[in-house]
Amino acid sequence: MQAAEIQQQEELDRLRWGLIQKVMQELSTRFTQVAADEKVYLPLLQRYLARAAMAIDDHELVAKINAQDHARVAKKWDAFCSAAQVHKHLVLTPDPLLCLGGVRVRNSGNTIRMDNTFEARMERLQDELLQTVMEQLFATATTARGAMLGG
Repeated sequence: MQAAEIQQQEELDRLRWGLIQKVMQELSTRFTQVAADEKVYLPLLQRYLARAAMAIDDHELVAKINAQDHARVAKKWDAFCSAAQVHKHLVLTPDPLLCLGGVRVRNSGNTIRMDNTFEARMERLQDELLQTVMEQLFATATTARGAMLGG
């Protein structure tokens, strides 16, 4: 009986891990959807830009964005930066960044860099994201297990 319960628990753990992996993979799809909606995405891009610029203690900065974003904002870059309330001189590089969205900002000497791309943010927050997903899955499993044992 115990061996069957252990085997069943292992299978449940594998299924939970598979669900966690699927949720994490679907984040990329969601980021792509967000980036496609200019009304939602452009203000978000401005916030990422402003936070990155504020994090670097230098007045001359260089920003790099993906090709889609470059096509959207390059011609109005100064106005875009002003609307983001960036009070530093920020130059947009002509070569695109390979990412789903977001911005990478560096100082002119290339010694300090703040990566606010979707991928970098997801990597920085991965532990918290995994914990949140696991808590949701395991909370449901713990409640169900308690109900089974409690009668």
